[in-house]
Amino acid sequence: MFSSISGQLSNMFRRSSFRPEDNNVNVNTPINFIRSTESCKGEGVPVYGGKDFYLSPREAQDVDNYLRILEKKKQMEPDFLRGRAVEPRMRELLVDWVLNVCAVQIKCSQEAWTLTINLTDRCCVLMDVNKSNYQLIAVTCLYIALKYEEVVVPHIKDIAYFGGRQCTSENVLATELQVLKALKFNLHFAYPCHFLRKLRAFAQLPSDDTKKVYALAQLFADCGMIVYHTSQWLPSELAVGSYSLSCFVLGVTFNDYLFKASNKTAAEIEKLAVGVAAAVMRVRKSGQCKSVAQKYRNSSIIHNYNNIQQTLIKFMEKSKPALSSTIC
Repeated sequence: MFSSISGQLSNMFRRSSFRPEDNNVNVNTPINFIRSTESCKGEGVPVYGGKDFYLSPREAQDVDNYLRILEKKKQMEPDFLRGRAVEPRMRELLVDWVLNVCAVQIKCSQEAWTLTINLTDRCCVLMDVNKSNYQLIAVTCLYIALKYEEVVVPHIKDIAYFGGRQCTSENVLATELQVLKALKFNLHFAYPCHFLRKLRAFAQLPSDDTKKVYALAQLFADCGMIVYHTSQWLPSELAVGSYSLSCFVLGVTFNDYLFKASNKTAAEIEKLAVGVAAAVMRVRKSGQCKSVAQKYRNSSIIHNYNNIQQTLIKFMEKSKPALSSTIC
């Protein structure tokens, strides 16, 4: 799978000579990121919503439009930790720790752990957060996120246990009120997994390939949430970058339906893929951020992680220096 990597990289983001008759398909799509509509004949145009979805196509599109408005409304300011007591490296270590608690210890949903990070990041801006209370804030945000996203919530004593001696049940309850007041009880956010699921619906792949691409994209998105630079992206951008990079690594074509669903140009997808690749390599090289590997340790993907790493290294080497230099 990885033997033809050099040949693929040389053409990956070159404009295609294919000119689709469908005016809704972007003609500037990279040649290795798209297949012509001829290869999609007989498969049927994918529809987001209906069938196995709980929403009709129209309702699903309304939800997607709302999430795109919401993510822009809730986007953090660039470099939001500048001048604050919490440093980017400290944040990466804490987010990795939260991922370990959520995925390995509690085994909660993707939504709950993502909401925990969103709340914690906003507390760093809205509250007086420092080294002494940072973990307490994170545990409190985890408790809030679990109550918001999960059906069954662990007891507060079990949540406080993960935070050590400082995080007693009383401290968590007292901090919870402070956090909710600072956030004005506004806990609704868009998550990368929302947009990854939409892209999965447009993949037009066999069931096994769809699962592999989605699982690897989820791993990449988790790395993007950990790394400070990519965590500031819109959730839809992180999802597109993760899914497109996953398609490339696994040798799957980013077809015209996916390209249309991404709402991005070829240059934008390229930049997002480079950013996600850099984030994955940063997490991989960090000796302290190991929770991603632990989360996916039972997945077949993690067994090929070394091959994936080599693919990403070559991908970064062939990428534009101007883009690579802006990451991390």
